[in-house]
Amino acid sequence: EEDSEDDNYVSDSSDDEDKRPPEQFDLSSSTTIMLPPRNYTLVHEDGRLHKRDNFTPMSFGMQRIHNNAAPEPVWVQTQNARWMQGTTEVVVIAHTVPRDQMRAALLDVQLAPRQVHVASRATGQVFLHGELEERIDPRTSTWLTDGTHVTMTLVKANLQIYDAGKKGTAADTHWHRLLTTDQCALHAETQP
Repeated sequence: EEDSEDDNYVSDSSDDEDKRPPEQFDLSSSTTIMLPPRNYTLVHEDGRLHKRDNFTPMSFGMQRIHNNAAPEPVWVQTQNARWMQGTTEVVVIAHTVPRDQMRAALLDVQLAPRQVHVASRATGQVFLHGELEERIDPRTSTWLTDGTHVTMTLVKANLQIYDAGKKGTAADTHWHRLLTTDQCALHAETQP
């Protein structure tokens, strides 16, 4: 039997319905680029799919943009979190927390300079845990629940702007992913 391309596809995701074949973009008549499957989607704050998620690059990965109004905020949704960033903070929604656990007394939320942790106090079930892409200031970062969402506002430490070795393009405050285990979100942007 011959192996087909689909048989060679390996996904890091454990959910069968979330498996996607590698994206293919035909940039010219003779060149096709195979990209690995994404483990994130671009969404609105409420989780609806954003129109920017269906992104087809032009030459050199460029994108055509026409804006008559202010652009809609783009959130990046991974398996355990939905997040958006500004220049000084990252707003994270732990969307996997069950509605019956959406009370502060029932949750164990811990924020550390390079780590975030959201779990149930009663059962110990972990809803979000991982090492952050960059450092935050846990003393000024906050979290809250309104009964429908658990939202964390993580204040960026932004220490890279003081690092002489990171002067230039790497000295900005943009995070390419929330957690170090996440795939880089290529199409996300910093909101003003």
